[in-house]
Amino acid sequence: MTKNTTAKLTFHTTVRSNDLDLSILATKLKQEVLEKEAYLQNASDSAPERHPDPLDKATIQSFQTINSALIRKDITRINKINKALVRIAGGTFGICEDCGESIDIKRLEVRPESSRCINCAEVAEQKKNKNTKPT
Repeated sequence: MTKNTTAKLTFHTTVRSNDLDLSILATKLKQEVLEKEAYLQNASDSAPERHPDPLDKATIQSFQTINSALIRKDITRINKINKALVRIAGGTFGICEDCGESIDIKRLEVRPESSRCINCAEVAEQKKNKNTKPT
C-alpha cells in the first residue's frame, strides 16, 4: 500500500466518522443481525402440520415457499451486514470496493451494508442482469 492510498483510507475513515457515528451504526447493525437470527431460529423451530387437510395443503405449500424466500433474503442481509461490520472494524467502511472512492453518506445512511458507490453498484447490477438474461 502506498503512502497516498494509506492517507486516502485515513481520510475516508475520518470523514465517515464525522458524518456518521460508526459505533452507533455498528451497534444498530449488530442488533439487526441478532433480531434476524432469532427470527430465523423461530422459523426453523416451527414444524409444519404432519397431516394437513387436503384442502389446506396448497395454502401450507404457498406459506412454505414464501417463508423460504424470506429466510433466504434474511440470510443474505445478515451476510451483508456482517461484511459491513468487518469494513467498519477495518477502517474501510464508506469506501467503494470497486473504484476506491467515497460512498455517498446518504447512501450509507439508507443502505449501510453498501460496499459500492452508486455508479459502481449500477455497473455491477447491469453486468449481473446481462449475465442472467435468457438467450
